[in-house]
Amino acid sequence: MKIKIKVTRDILVKSAHCLKDAGFNCPISLAVREIFPNAWVTPETILPNASEELVKQARVSITSIDELYKGKTISLPLIASKFIIKFDDSNPTERVLMEPISFDIDVPNEVIEEIGISSVYKILSESKTLELVNI
Repeated sequence: MKIKIKVTRDILVKSAHCLKDAGFNCPISLAVREIFPNAWVTPETILPNASEELVKQARVSITSIDELYKGKTISLPLIASKFIIKFDDSNPTERVLMEPISFDIDVPNEVIEEIGISSVYKILSESKTLELVNI
């Protein structure tokens, strides 16, 4: 399933001061929160179901969270990766002034099945930051 993610001005404002647990509080993570409540975002991927235990383990380990995560991941397009790098290199004032972006992701069927297809359609029909592109 292809889903459009929209990082809105409101999300940029909400995430402008994120430092601790940035992968959980970054703009893209907040944009997908309705459909992936435990999402952790890295510059390359969305980990749609990162548990608190996994995050704690990653903090005390030299192993990255990407390597510790055993579930299905969602690849981010280059535009999203560049956005994350720019966001991370910016101060809170600059972050608020960044241009909102949108991009499409391909969500693996296994991830959709974990959520439940009827729940996915309901969430996407009501969301301000997520939109169904196609099935």
